[in-house]
This record gives sequence, C-alpha cells and structure tokens, in this order.
Amino acid sequence: MLGAAALCDRRTRTIPNRIPALMSILGLAEIARLLYLHAPVLPHLLALLLTIPLFLFWTLGLIGGGDVKLLFAMCLYLGIYKTALAAGLALISLVAYRIYAARRGKTMSARIALAPALALGGTGALAGQYLLMAMQLSFR
Repeated sequence: MLGAAALCDRRTRTIPNRIPALMSILGLAEIARLLYLHAPVLPHLLALLLTIPLFLFWTLGLIGGGDVKLLFAMCLYLGIYKTALAAGLALISLVAYRIYAARRGKTMSARIALAPALALGGTGALAGQYLLMAMQLSFR
C-alpha cells in the first residue's frame, strides 16, 4: 500500500483516500491483535502524536493532507519506535534527493511528493525489524 501511495503521489501529487483508509484498518487490526495478546498498545497510540506537526504544516499549506493521512495510518500500524525510524529514513531520503536534484541542475518546486520518502522509510523500518529478529534468532 505504501508503494501504491508513492506511485500515485509521484505521478499526480495526490494520495487516494482509500490507501490511508485501508492502512488505518490494518493499523487498527494490529492494535486489536496486540490487545488480544495483552501486549502494550501505548506505543501505537503515542505514535499518533507524530502527526501533530504535519497537521500544522498542512494547515499552513506546506504539505498535502494525503501525506498527513498516510503518516497517521503508518503510526497506527508501526508504533512510535518504528514510525520514528521510518520518519528518519524518509528525511534522509528527502535530503539525498534534494542534493541529487541540485547537482543535476533540476529546479525544485516548493511542494514535493512525500509519499515516496515515507514509503521508503516505512519499508526500511519494517525490514530493519525483521533483520533484527533474524539476527537475534541466529545468536541462539
């Protein structure tokens, strides 16, 4: 779903509402699974606080509403730790893209597609989680 959001945002600068809605359903299912297992859900709920700055940026017209909805859905599913990692990876990819574009002499518009960076960050955070789990299993 992150890949579909990235493609749509890259092509049209919009993210269809159905993508964050489906991701939010997955996030709610993850929270329900954690509740069933009596695991802590507070990290998933605290992650929603990360969307407050983006909501403020949206009200100022700096980013699109689809990006805020996409990050909200990612927060529900990933939790605060993986969302923070995903946001860090997304920021690194955005800076790298800006440097690459500047070196190539491309002019940059004020608004860029954030979904590809968020997709890269989210995928990296999930891959990192599974890599850590594999490393832990290999040391047993």
